[in-house]
Amino acid sequence: MIKTAFHLFLLRPQPLAACDFPRWQSVLAICLIGLLGGLSPSARNDFPALSNAPGQLAGLTLYVTLVSFGFVQWFLRRWMLAGGRWDGQGHFFNLLVASFFVTDLMHVVLQIAGVSRAGLLPLWGYSFWVAARALSGAIPQVSFRHALLGIVLSLPLAFFAAFIALVVLLPVLAGSIDALRLLAF
Repeated sequence: MIKTAFHLFLLRPQPLAACDFPRWQSVLAICLIGLLGGLSPSARNDFPALSNAPGQLAGLTLYVTLVSFGFVQWFLRRWMLAGGRWDGQGHFFNLLVASFFVTDLMHVVLQIAGVSRAGLLPLWGYSFWVAARALSGAIPQVSFRHALLGIVLSLPLAFFAAFIALVVLLPVLAGSIDALRLLAF
């Protein structure tokens, strides 16, 4: 999985068959990103009530990452199937995780190091570029523009899913409905 992720990060097209690795590796990669996200100063700033509970904060970011990625994958899978561009065969989930893994890992590590969110915007944009190139390279009937548009269209769904995940989990973590005030909006 790591080798495929680095090839995709370097914009080297990989066939869908290159993503024929165990799914647990992809799930572990998502969990790593989610748990590390809880260590970033921005996560502690966003949820000050949980800043003294790093385990709960890491659990929260893990949960939100899993839910958000699940919705992005769900949307993009349907987006790629639309119009007969893809037959649904192959390890799409693994391809998607591998395409985002290196940039997301860099993003989280840089956040932990204290880089501002504004400073990370170019890396965020590059992650979309990498994922779109990966999808268009692995699925021949999918153009780069179609893949990029699908990724951009999946973002509102991911943000909505993250918001709902926070609304559901924060009261559990804080033990009361007053936890909704923890949302940094």
